[in-house]
Amino acid sequence: MMERDPILYIDCTSTVRSNLNTGVQRVVRTLCNQLSVFSEQLGVECIPVCNQFEAFYRVEDARLITKSTQADFVPVDFRHSDIYFCPDAYWTMDIYRWYPFFQDRGMSVATLIYDLIPLTHPQFFSEEITRAFEKALLEIIQYSKLLPCISCETQRTLIEFCRSKSILLEKEDCPVVPLAPAILATPCQDYEVDNGLPENYFLIVGTLEPRRGYVEALREFSIYRDGGGEAKLVIAGKSGSNSDEIIHCISSFEQSVLWISDANDSQLANLYQRAIAIISPSLAEGYGMPVAEGLVYNGLVFANRLSVFGEFAGAHPYYFDIEREGELSRLMAGVDQLSRPDYKLNLGSWRHSADAIATQLRKIAPFHGVHTAIELTKVSPEAVRWAHWLVFKRQCNPEDVKIWMHYSTIPAMYDAMLYEVNTHNAI
Repeated sequence: MMERDPILYIDCTSTVRSNLNTGVQRVVRTLCNQLSVFSEQLGVECIPVCNQFEAFYRVEDARLITKSTQADFVPVDFRHSDIYFCPDAYWTMDIYRWYPFFQDRGMSVATLIYDLIPLTHPQFFSEEITRAFEKALLEIIQYSKLLPCISCETQRTLIEFCRSKSILLEKEDCPVVPLAPAILATPCQDYEVDNGLPENYFLIVGTLEPRRGYVEALREFSIYRDGGGEAKLVIAGKSGSNSDEIIHCISSFEQSVLWISDANDSQLANLYQRAIAIISPSLAEGYGMPVAEGLVYNGLVFANRLSVFGEFAGAHPYYFDIEREGELSRLMAGVDQLSRPDYKLNLGSWRHSADAIATQLRKIAPFHGVHTAIELTKVSPEAVRWAHWLVFKRQCNPEDVKIWMHYSTIPAMYDAMLYEVNTHNAI
C-alpha cells in the first residue's frame, strides 16, 4: 500500500442524501466552503465525503453514483492517522454505525454536537425517536475523541447526560465552538413574483415540529389578527415529525398564512430581508440559526426567552414568553414603533468558526506536535512533508518525498526548495 499523508474527511452524508436545507444542512454546506481554513490549520488535504451503498465516496462522486454504476467509482480509502469529522446529522442514515470501523482503522474521530433535545424534551418526540437518538449519541460519545458543541447550553446538557450514564466527560473533551449566520447567498430578485409573497408579513423559519412552538405562535398570530392586525405570516420550513396539528392550524388561516416548504438559501435570504420582523417561538434549541440569520439579514427579531438565544444574541432580539398568552401578539401589534439597529450586527464569520473547529481538531490529530520533534540535521519523510507544506503550500506525494530525501541535511533540502520556488516565480 502506497504511503500518503493523513487526510481530514468531513462527513456530509445526511446533507447530500436528504437534500434538505434546515439548520444542520446549512452548517455542513457552509463548513465545506471553508476547506482551505482546515487545510491551513492542519496541514492536510480536506475531503468532504458521503456514504452510499455501504461505502464512502467523495461528495462529487456520491451525487452521481447509482447502484448500477457503483463499480465505476472508487471508494474512499480510510487509513491510520486520518481524521474523520462529522458536522452532519450523525443520528440519521446509520452514520454512527461506522464509528467502530473508523476506530479499528486507527483514525481520530470528532463529532459536532448540536443539541440533546430528543432527550431533554422527550415530550416532543415519539419513544422510538428518543431511543434511537440516545443509542446514536452513546455510540458517538464512545468512539469520538472530540465532541465540539455549538453552544454552552449544549455543552452543559451533554456533560450532564454523560454524568447520568456514569461517563466522565470534561469540558476540554467537548469545547464550545462559535457558529455564524449560515446563509451567505444573494437574495433571489424574482422570488417575490414567483411565489406571490404578501407585501407585509412576519416570518418564521424552521422545520414544522412541535418543539418549534408553531402551534403557540399561530395562536398568537390569531390574537394579533383578531385585534385588527393586517400583516400576514410566512412560514419557511419542511414538514417534520408530528406536524399534523401544525399543518391543520396553518390551513385554518386560509390566505393569511403562507407555508413555503422548499426555500433555498437565496430565497430564504429574500424572505428574511423583506419581512416586517422575524419570529422565533421555539421551545428548545441548541443554537437558533433563524435568530442569528434574522438579526443579520433583517435586524428585527422576536425571540422566545431561551437562555441559548441570549448566549449569542444578547439584548438584540425583542424577547417574549411563548407560554404567556398575549406577549408575542402585543409585540406584533406594536411592530411599527420598534426600530432596527442603525449599525450592522457582527455575529462572527464562518472562517472564524472553521478556524476554531480546526484548532480543536489539531489536538486529537495523531500527527499533531510530531513536527516539533523532527531532528534539524536529519532528513526524514516527516521532515520532507512539513518542509514541503511550508515552502510550497501544498501536500507532497510519495514521489516528492523520494526526490527530497536525496539531500543529506534539512538546511540543504530547504534551500533547494526555496531555489525552486524563486526560479518558478522568476519565469
